[in-house]
Amino acid sequence: QPQRPKLGPKEWWGCSARFVSTFVRAMAAMEIPLIGPRYTAKADRSLGDIWRHFTTRGHKGPIQCIDASALADYIVTGGVDYTVRCWRYDVRYEAYDLVAMTQMEVPAELRSEQGFDLYKVLKEAVLPTKVKWDEVLKEKPRGVTAVVCNCSPDPGCKKLLRNAPIVSGNAHGDFYVTDITRTADEVPPVLLKLHSDQINDIISVVDSECDTTLIFMTASQDKTARIVRMECELVPEPEFNVHESTDLEGSDLALDVLFRGGGGRIEARHFRDEEEKQQNEAQGIDASIKFMDLRCKSLAADEVICYHDSPVLNVKDIGANNDDAASFVTCCREYVALWNTKGELKTKLWMWTRTETLPHYWFEKENHEPEKIQISKITGLGAVNKPKGSLLFVSGEIHDGDTNSTRVAVWGFENGLVGLKHNKAGRGSGVLEYSEERSLAAMQKEPERGDLEPLCVYHQPGTQLDVDQAGPSTTFAVQLMGDGETVNMWDLEAVHPGKLVIEPEGPASLLICPGYDELLLQMNHKCKVYDIRVVEDQDGPALVTACDDGTAYIWDLKGYDKGQCYGEMRSMAPLEIILPVLTLFITVAQVFSFAFGPSVPLPHKVHKNAAVFHNLAMLDFKKDIKIPKETVFWPEMTIILSAIVIFQFFAITDMPHNMDALVRMSMEVKSDFLKAIKPLLVSVASAMRSVVYLVMQLLSTVLVVPMLQSCAQAVDCKWADGKHWIDVILRKTTLADVHLEDVDTVQCYTGRHLHLVLLMIAVVPTYIVFLVPYAVCAGDAQYINWQAVWDFKVWRHDNKWRLAAKRKATDMHLGFLGPTPAQAFMTLSMELMSKILLPCITTLTTHSPLLQMTTVSIIGGILWWMSVAKAPYVERKFCVLVQDLKLLTFCAMVCGMFTVYINNPESFLTIYILIVCTGAVAISLTIKFCCVQTLEANETCIDDIEQYRLEPRATNFLLVATASRQAPGCRVQTRRGEAGRDAGHQREDAPAGGARVH
Repeated sequence: QPQRPKLGPKEWWGCSARFVSTFVRAMAAMEIPLIGPRYTAKADRSLGDIWRHFTTRGHKGPIQCIDASALADYIVTGGVDYTVRCWRYDVRYEAYDLVAMTQMEVPAELRSEQGFDLYKVLKEAVLPTKVKWDEVLKEKPRGVTAVVCNCSPDPGCKKLLRNAPIVSGNAHGDFYVTDITRTADEVPPVLLKLHSDQINDIISVVDSECDTTLIFMTASQDKTARIVRMECELVPEPEFNVHESTDLEGSDLALDVLFRGGGGRIEARHFRDEEEKQQNEAQGIDASIKFMDLRCKSLAADEVICYHDSPVLNVKDIGANNDDAASFVTCCREYVALWNTKGELKTKLWMWTRTETLPHYWFEKENHEPEKIQISKITGLGAVNKPKGSLLFVSGEIHDGDTNSTRVAVWGFENGLVGLKHNKAGRGSGVLEYSEERSLAAMQKEPERGDLEPLCVYHQPGTQLDVDQAGPSTTFAVQLMGDGETVNMWDLEAVHPGKLVIEPEGPASLLICPGYDELLLQMNHKCKVYDIRVVEDQDGPALVTACDDGTAYIWDLKGYDKGQCYGEMRSMAPLEIILPVLTLFITVAQVFSFAFGPSVPLPHKVHKNAAVFHNLAMLDFKKDIKIPKETVFWPEMTIILSAIVIFQFFAITDMPHNMDALVRMSMEVKSDFLKAIKPLLVSVASAMRSVVYLVMQLLSTVLVVPMLQSCAQAVDCKWADGKHWIDVILRKTTLADVHLEDVDTVQCYTGRHLHLVLLMIAVVPTYIVFLVPYAVCAGDAQYINWQAVWDFKVWRHDNKWRLAAKRKATDMHLGFLGPTPAQAFMTLSMELMSKILLPCITTLTTHSPLLQMTTVSIIGGILWWMSVAKAPYVERKFCVLVQDLKLLTFCAMVCGMFTVYINNPESFLTIYILIVCTGAVAISLTIKFCCVQTLEANETCIDDIEQYRLEPRATNFLLVATASRQAPGCRVQTRRGEAGRDAGHQREDAPAGGARVH
């Protein structure tokens, strides 16, 4: 054959340049947020597909709008990348994962931004720059700007809600429909070109005459609002579940536990089914009902156009969905307009306030009429619909001297009519009158006369706002602050309706008087928030927020754990996938290194290599530092014990949450002197809070093992000539001959060392107890408050330590890295105890090798058996991999114990036994992988998910894959009966009635 030509320097340089260019192009496609379709998973269940799914499932750029279904079983986000992404709740992971995506058409001038530039890519890799999206979007709006989830009540059972298609709008006025129930052989509905400019908001109501007809109203930047009608048809709810067998008994159950990673799964399934049955019975829901959803059948826009004087900012509904009464509320910069479903204008509301500092002052004096000041600019709109009426909240800016302040005005509605207030003598004695004649008469008068004045005006800072939707009263409102990164929640309920003898006439009857409203919570973000939405389901209220880094968050707003973030929806960084796997192997290596400690009689070469391996695994480089131990011993112990005392003080006094309260107090100062230095106070309080949270995290994670190992070394004493405590008691020796093993100059149990030991006995055990709840939450003090710290009943399913560990472990869908929610606390606490006990035992039992290795082997056996009995991970293949790694570690510890027993430093017998054990574990792992593969093939998927995988047409809708072991979407549970929270506010597994798990 002809010889291959040799490559010269130029050819080598050309090949290298092409390789580097290809590599940089691939990195650029993965890392740089550009507009356009970036989801690249192919649903082939390969490792590469797992990587592609988790690194590209989130938005590239800011999320501009967000909404959730009625029971929060899925959350929908729209971003500047022209995609609408549907995140569905996965009951097995108790987290949200991407299941569907609508790719809109990207304008040609924006698609050109995806061009490749090697210089820009290299500069971005070395000096990454943050895109100033505010300036970019202000110059030219782009992407998806409005999205709404729709539902319709089931006529047979009003408590059941049927999901309807998802509707969205973009910056170019296009109206899109995403229909998850549509299969591949059906053509999606054609998009509508409704507006000539950006769609700012969309709202929907159910037609009063037909419960399968939805009426939409859009708010646009082109100063118009349009009405769209969607005719739907009933279809069976798509099933996304894989049903695992729950009737295994005897040998089949043992096989599932030992070879398929099924430990604890059947018990959790039975527990969940029982909770679902009890909750359905309590709510009067027939479990035999076949749930239906709505599918879009036809779509048409009304010819009527609702004109405004300026761009329409928001649109809401106020409960009345008939053709005559006002159903929709729109707001522009100057006023609020009320429209019926025919597009006819009913009333206009001008937002204004009074010059009094406290608005409730004009309730106290009947004849007092302060001057009225009209709001200069409306910034937000919120509405809440209750059985006995509706409330409309409008926020706006007012010029107060040289500064701008924000007010929130409230109007009451009943059957589409505005409530007119009649004040009586005394505060809180006003009444509302709903009269169509007076409302129409007031519409003809000048707005300055105030015939349609609001019920009350609250002095609350912020822009966007939303209110809770549950219960007979309105409990709270959430509002985005001016900094764009903080969302405040303030109370609206004057008294709980459960404390009243007579039911209130309407939601307005329970509103708190202005001036008495207080700030309840602050949800702090690390980046700018673009949109907020309050989610109401059977578990209670929650808040979803959309941020400019492409992340959507979910916050709890009820219960002892309110204010906690329990969900994130975004792409994962490559390190977030690599580090957990790397950490797992490092942890296994650390535990494995204790199998052949310094006291094990191994051959010289093996012993030397084992010592090096142990130091590397434990990151212990103290012996390499040439500093006299006598010099650092007392300062080191002083710092460690001080840190332990500080940690316990912070935990007992709930210092992290007290710092949160301090920040809220600094933002609400009312004194004129303090207002002058308010920015300084807020900055100092925020810095103090950050320091406290950082201290709690460090002292409960990375510093735990070094500190406790140093404490163990501080009591590791060396006895002369084999003497022990018994010899001291029998007066055969004295403590003068006892010194520390590492520091010969320190005499044990006398003088300063005795004081040190007594202090350690007092503080170290309590430190370990208070350490557990923080350690299982990765040191995040946000999840542990004062109530959770003192809940020591860890054997209970509703224990707050267990629930906090589960919430932290399931805040984001991690795929094959996702821990089993029910076993999160057990897994993490066992790992914590092993990391604490193994260094301490090996330090304190150096002179008793057999006792040391026996204890170490028992700990290794417990760790292995707990991983088998209680599966630590959801993904079975990864679970059996972890189990066999722990089995290998246990075998190595038993070999180390056997080495101590035979006590022959020249023998290689245990090394050979360890090699055989390694081979046996490898064979066992291969067999388990085959068993798991067979189990996956036999699992029953109700509907073949491939029929929902649509080719891009019209709306370019595409159902995406979860890209792990499971089939695309097959692990995603329905919203009804598989997730939620029980009457005790929290529970071990996901019961019926909601998508969120606490």
